[in-house]
Amino acid sequence: MKNQNPIKIFVLSGKRGGFGALRPFLKRIKNSSRTKLILALTDQHLSAKFGNTIQEVRSDFSNLELLPLGDYGSSQEDKSYAMSNLQKLITKSLIKTKPDYVVVYGDRAESLVTAFVANLLSIKIIHFQGGDKSGSVDEHFRHAISKLSHLHFVSCLDSKKRLIQMGENRENIFEVGDSHIDEILDGKIIDEQEMRKNLKIPINKKIITLLQHSETTRVKSSGQQFYKTIKALQLFMKKYENYIVIAIYPCSDPGYEEIVDLINKSSIIFSFYKNLDAPLFRSLVSNSMVLIGNSSAGIIESPYLGTPSINIGRRQQNRLSTSMTINVNHDVDEIFEALEKVQKDKFHLKEYIYGNGKSDLKAYKAILKRDKDINFAKIFFDI
Repeated sequence: MKNQNPIKIFVLSGKRGGFGALRPFLKRIKNSSRTKLILALTDQHLSAKFGNTIQEVRSDFSNLELLPLGDYGSSQEDKSYAMSNLQKLITKSLIKTKPDYVVVYGDRAESLVTAFVANLLSIKIIHFQGGDKSGSVDEHFRHAISKLSHLHFVSCLDSKKRLIQMGENRENIFEVGDSHIDEILDGKIIDEQEMRKNLKIPINKKIITLLQHSETTRVKSSGQQFYKTIKALQLFMKKYENYIVIAIYPCSDPGYEEIVDLINKSSIIFSFYKNLDAPLFRSLVSNSMVLIGNSSAGIIESPYLGTPSINIGRRQQNRLSTSMTINVNHDVDEIFEALEKVQKDKFHLKEYIYGNGKSDLKAYKAILKRDKDINFAKIFFDI
C-alpha cells in the first residue's frame, strides 16, 4: 500500500496557559508519522511584558512560525488594532504552510481571528474547549469559534450537549476531557522544596496564589475590581500573619495594565511573576492554601491539584465548577469571608468533571478516525 502524505496540522498559541494545556497533544502530533505539526506563536509568547514565553516553547519545539504583534496597550481599541494585524500575519502564514487543519484553543481573540481567516481560505478547523460556558466577552468568542469549526474536542458532556444544541454534527464532537488535566495526572510537577527554593519562599510561610484577569465586559473597572481583592487579602493577612501572597501577571486582555500597575505597587504581595513554567506553577498552586482571582486555572486545574479556589466576579461565573471553588462578587467582605472559609475548612475533590487525562491521545485518534469524512462546507444539524 502506498504511503499517504501526513496530515498537516497548524496550531496557533497566543499564551503560555493554552500552550501548556496543548503540549502533550503537540508532542503527539509532532512525533507521529501520520501527522505533521506546524506550530505558530503570537501575542504573549513574543512579548517581554508577559515573560517571552517562547523560551518555554523552544525547549520542546523548533521550526516555529512567529507572528509578532509588537507592543500594544491594554485598551479595547489597542486589542482590536493588534488583532487586525494578526489577521494579515495569519493569512500569510496559512498561505505559505498550506495545512489540512488549523487548531485553535478556547475563547481567545486570536483564536477567533484565526478561525475567521481559515474559513476564508477554506481550511478546516479543530477547536478545543468548545461548548464550555464562562462569562464576559469570552462567552461570545467561544461559541462563535465553535460555529466556525469542523471538529470539536470538548471538556465534558455538558459542553458536547451545547454544541449539538448549536447545530453541530454529533459525529464530529468528541468528549476528550480538559487538556489542562493531562500533564497534572502525568505528574509533570516539581516538589514543594524545589518550588520554594526557586521562588525564594520561606519554608515557614503559607502561600496564597493570586491570578486575576480583567473582565472584558467591564474593562474600565479592572483596576477597581483588583483593588478590592488586594484590600480583602490585606485584611486577611492582618488577622492571619503567617501567609504570603505570590501574584502572577494577568493575560493580555484589555484592562491588564491597571492590574499590573497595582501588582507592582502593592505592599502585601511577597513576589510576582510575569510567567511561571507549567511544572513550577502547578507546584505553587498545589502547595498554596488557595488560588484566588478569576483564572480558569482556579476552576479546572486547581481542584485536580488538591487546592481550593476563590473565583471572583463574572469572568468565569458560568463555567462548570466543583465544590472546591467558592464563587464571590467583587466585594471586599465576600472575598474576606471566602478566605476565612478556606482557612478553616477542609476541601476534597469529589467530582472529576473534566475527565481523567489522556485527552491528547483521544484527540489524535479522533483526527485519524474522522479525517476522510469531514467536509469543509458545513450544514446546521437539527436536534
